[in-house]
Amino acid sequence: MKNRFRFLVLPAGIALILLAGCHRRPASLRLAARINGWPLTMQRLNQVFAEQTSSQKLQVSAAQRRMLKLSLLRQLIDRRIMLQYATRLNLTAPASQVQTRLEQIQLQQPHWPPAEQRRAARDQVILSELFQREITAHIQVSPAQIAAFYHAHAGAFHVAEPEYHLAEIMVSSSPGAVANLNNDKARTPAQARRKIEMIARRLHKGGHFAQLAEQYSENPNNAASGGDLGLIPRSALISQVPIALQQAILALRPGQVSPVIESQGRYYIIKLLGIIPAGVRRLQDPRVQAAIRQQLERNREQLLRAAFLSALRAHAHIRNYYAERILSAAGVQTP
Repeated sequence: MKNRFRFLVLPAGIALILLAGCHRRPASLRLAARINGWPLTMQRLNQVFAEQTSSQKLQVSAAQRRMLKLSLLRQLIDRRIMLQYATRLNLTAPASQVQTRLEQIQLQQPHWPPAEQRRAARDQVILSELFQREITAHIQVSPAQIAAFYHAHAGAFHVAEPEYHLAEIMVSSSPGAVANLNNDKARTPAQARRKIEMIARRLHKGGHFAQLAEQYSENPNNAASGGDLGLIPRSALISQVPIALQQAILALRPGQVSPVIESQGRYYIIKLLGIIPAGVRRLQDPRVQAAIRQQLERNREQLLRAAFLSALRAHAHIRNYYAERILSAAGVQTP
């Protein structure tokens, strides 16, 4: 009986392998980054990557996947830095605003778990509050600045033909960088359709076009400026704009918003901000002053947002494990 319960003795190498398997992977492999001590996991990065590329039908090389993941990781890091700063400022998300955003997210991302939907809604409200407090509230344009801009760009106010001042909200299921305030991107044609219809409903109920463009438009070139496309000469509108958009624009009167327009696999809502007639536009014209003011405010906001985020990055402690692993695999020493 005394030999009944003998211990099984394993070779040393096998024992070490089994012991190693009992431990979790090191942080440098489990994490994509740390932001001021906050862990951003590879699981989260891979989830965002999958959402961004789920509608991509083409084969993507390993190098392209890594490039896109690096870009997405930068966006996730920036978002976390801003949320951490908002926490330091004790910014809170009013329950009514969170509920409104939650209802929108539930329509756009019905597959997300409820806890993730609510967290995204709260984060979006807090970021809106942060930009309003730290940036928008500090943007002022004086009459002297408007006059200085007019005289510095006098040639631009001699209009040879009518010009259309347009703004857009664009939604597409094509993969691409997320540039809107809500970090919101449609992944499939069905999601894109639901998203643009949600935006159209909000506009119909009196929603502010520029704010909705900042929050949801997927054109990285103008989402931050409220979807503003600037002035488009009539000749360019006729010769360069797709026919479906062209027809919708020409049917609008200043201040009107188009219905949803589908063109070349994308969805658009267009607002005609104004039509500038041919001739010399005088500084005394209220429309000229309003257009210059809007331009200066947009320029100022874009500058302040970029500077604000750069300053936050400079004061943050960031460890990018994913970038380090890419360098290490190539034999490049981490800076």
